[in-house]
Amino acid sequence: RHTNRADILELAQLQTERRGHGRLVSKLFSLEYFGDHLPFQQVDAAAGHAVRQLYYSTGLVDLFLEDGDTAKLQAAERVWDSAYSRKTYITGGQGSRHSDEAFGDDFELPPDRAYAETCAGIASFQWNWRMLLATGDGKYADAMETALYNVIAAAVDDEGNHFFYTNPLQMRTGHVGGRDNSPTARLSWFDCACCPP
Repeated sequence: RHTNRADILELAQLQTERRGHGRLVSKLFSLEYFGDHLPFQQVDAAAGHAVRQLYYSTGLVDLFLEDGDTAKLQAAERVWDSAYSRKTYITGGQGSRHSDEAFGDDFELPPDRAYAETCAGIASFQWNWRMLLATGDGKYADAMETALYNVIAAAVDDEGNHFFYTNPLQMRTGHVGGRDNSPTARLSWFDCACCPP
């Protein structure tokens, strides 16, 4: 859109069409983790690595806005319905499993084990922005606001130099943290520095 380069749009289309055919083989992760278990036209639930799912859904909506292929928007709407009706914390956090940083089963939302990465909150905000642009439905603005105030803003300290990578809803008394995936306080750096901003 911003470059007016057809080759970039064609590459994005090609990547979307190739995904979901079981081509990503890994001994460590499942096809669902990569979002390679089903073509987007058949996907009906948020699954696998949460941040990857959220950014992929964002890309589907971007492509819909470029090419008008309603199958892409319909797939994003199905995943949104799954994510927001059964797999999102009241705070807007997404991704309940520490294992694979993934969406869990329907209603698998433990408060003390919430992974709910900050970068998932950022990806959620971006996806909901695209959904709002594509549909004009206010529920996407509501989801943006929830993620902004309860995940993105809450992850950063007042000085802006210490962050939460994960955002559990509660800490059990006596919890000893400090590692990247279960800190008891905001940290200045993480071994995996994909987020926060």
